[in-house]
Amino acid sequence: MDPDGTLFAVDPFPAGRLGFSLQQRIAHHEVAGIENGRVTWVRATGADAARDHTPVDFVFIDGDHSEQGLLADWNAWSPLVASGGIVALHDSRSSNDRLIDDAGSVKVTNEVILPDRRFELIDAVDTLTVLRREPAK
Repeated sequence: MDPDGTLFAVDPFPAGRLGFSLQQRIAHHEVAGIENGRVTWVRATGADAARDHTPVDFVFIDGDHSEQGLLADWNAWSPLVASGGIVALHDSRSSNDRLIDDAGSVKVTNEVILPDRRFELIDAVDTLTVLRREPAK
């Protein structure tokens, strides 16, 4: 990451049975050693977090894999991706090891996201789809 960059790490980190989020503690521990740039933690859903952001260069969507969840994230974040910016979608296609064609995230990717003329498909690896925002016309 660029030394002057900021990574916004977004997750609602719901509390578990013990009253806290173990995933949150693990995530903070893993990221604590990063020396380049800055990490800002945002405890919210992806769609809620997008309301507080200006244009971004990169978005990695790996949240709610339901149709409604990915639609909410896509509708919130896609307008914020700067011209030439990148969007990476996790669990958005099947791979040889994971046949997930029935997943909501795969359906939304195929029916809504890939046909979106604002973006072009630039790569697909395993279950990851990578798109670039087209320049404004």
